[in-house]
Amino acid sequence: MLYFFTPYSLQRKLLDAYDHYLNLVNDDDWVCFTDGDTAFLCSDFGHKIDQYITKYPDTGLFTSYASRCFYPYQVPGAVNQQNDSIRYHKQIANTHNQVQHLNVNEINLRIAGHLMAIKKSTWLKIRDQVYEKAKYETIEGVDTAISNAILSNGMKIRLMKSIYIFHYFRLIEGVPNKKHLGYGHVINIITPCARPENLKALAQSINMPKAAYKWWVVFDLDPSQVKSSDIPQYATPLYHRNPKSVVGHAQRNHALDQIKSGYVFFLDDDTIIHPDLYITVNHLPHDFIHFDQAHADGTKRIGGKVEVNHIDTGSAMATRELIGNTRFRTDLYNADGYFWKAISQKAKSPHYIPKLLSYYNYLTQEPAEAV
Repeated sequence: MLYFFTPYSLQRKLLDAYDHYLNLVNDDDWVCFTDGDTAFLCSDFGHKIDQYITKYPDTGLFTSYASRCFYPYQVPGAVNQQNDSIRYHKQIANTHNQVQHLNVNEINLRIAGHLMAIKKSTWLKIRDQVYEKAKYETIEGVDTAISNAILSNGMKIRLMKSIYIFHYFRLIEGVPNKKHLGYGHVINIITPCARPENLKALAQSINMPKAAYKWWVVFDLDPSQVKSSDIPQYATPLYHRNPKSVVGHAQRNHALDQIKSGYVFFLDDDTIIHPDLYITVNHLPHDFIHFDQAHADGTKRIGGKVEVNHIDTGSAMATRELIGNTRFRTDLYNADGYFWKAISQKAKSPHYIPKLLSYYNYLTQEPAEAV
């Protein structure tokens, strides 16, 4: 059987929606997914796709031409992607329907997911691999993870040349506009690093969509001391040495000098991100946010007071605009308290969350100590 679904997730988790619909069918069934901003323009689309499946049963993933797409190989060469006339696109669809009957292009690159047809048994082969890559994504990146998994497992991606669909694809808003994707704030994560062996654990804890954060790792080491294998895939490495600075403050300042916008959150190289942090703060409108911090065993360490010795580097975040020219003193261990107190005094909309959203020394801490 061949089924058609338009996946949608109220939680903005498109991958979970794909998985849910595929769980409704049998292993030998095929599912054709189309985005919510697409439309078939020829009434026999179902019969056509079924005929493609019959002719090319070994296909890992089918896709189609579209009126608009980020990847040029999924749009016929002569198509004007800015043309909004449905008559114009209907004529193109009719021509492809008649002239390109059961013809295909093999694609050895990642594809956009305006239309994807996949067999349930194929999905079961790649599901874990796709989730490993895209489990924290909202909408973007899911189609990339699926198509890359198909190709890495030696299967074919075939474009059905007789299928041409209308794809709105942010025609009025513009392709760069991503407000509908639900990212919320872009968070700059700053990690001063003298222990590169810990970065893998930090990377595994970052449960945010890739487009929602930028991770700045500032090594307090000579570049020759850092192996390329120690640098996580999505980290931006920087190098800054200052022997007079204590506990990474010079490295934090160096990263702040590179950042122009977004929120700033400090993640030390001896801890991890709390799993509830992003989902709690990513849509809050405040310019300064602070929250409780836990020991590695989950017991509360600090929280509720923006005072020296009562707030930690990693128990607050603020907009880059609010931080401005404020920097950490490099001669004090507890400079984080002075830094956050100065930031809070400038804040126009400070907000306290009485919830544990930060860990202290998670990777190195002994049983909980008294504060």
